[in-house]
Amino acid sequence: MDKIIPWPELAAAVQTAYPKVGEHGGRPPIPLERMLRIYFLQLWFNLSDPAVEEALYDSVAMRSFVGIDLGVEGAPDETTICKFRHLLEKHKLGKVLLTAVNDHLRRTGIKITKGTIVDATIIGAPSSTKNQDGKRDDSNPLSGKSLGDWGDVIQAAEVGLVGGGTAALSGGNFRDGFTTGAAGYLFNYLMHGR
Repeated sequence: MDKIIPWPELAAAVQTAYPKVGEHGGRPPIPLERMLRIYFLQLWFNLSDPAVEEALYDSVAMRSFVGIDLGVEGAPDETTICKFRHLLEKHKLGKVLLTAVNDHLRRTGIKITKGTIVDATIIGAPSSTKNQDGKRDDSNPLSGKSLGDWGDVIQAAEVGLVGGGTAALSGGNFRDGFTTGAAGYLFNYLMHGR
């Protein structure tokens, strides 16, 4: 979306309504294109004003898209974001912007649907092969039995490494050279990019 959306054209459509530094000075407004990008993140990911502020602090990808370097400046607060959204509503620019973007995407053959944010954090967790009665569960094909590389991949899928979500790797996964085979490839790729 960084390269696909005509950001300068959208900024030009809002420029006349966007506040400027007055003759008596004051704090300069946040760059207009940055506020537009935040506005579209809200639309694409169905985020409230506080939620998009939090997402900008939590997500490197969103900060990069918006153009925020936390070493230099913070993300706009929820009040600033809310005031920008209200400015667009007051001047009836929200629908104009969304229609312009949708028309542009349609002309370029791109279809956008709702997005989902997935946290694929890998955390350590103790292994457990016992059921509620505290006994080994032999009906679980992964409890103490080796299925080779495919078993590791199946187990990775079951704990959420494949398909998104938060993954908990049990200590048992690391025995017998978990860093080899298909599951090892998956683990090393996720952890080290190789």
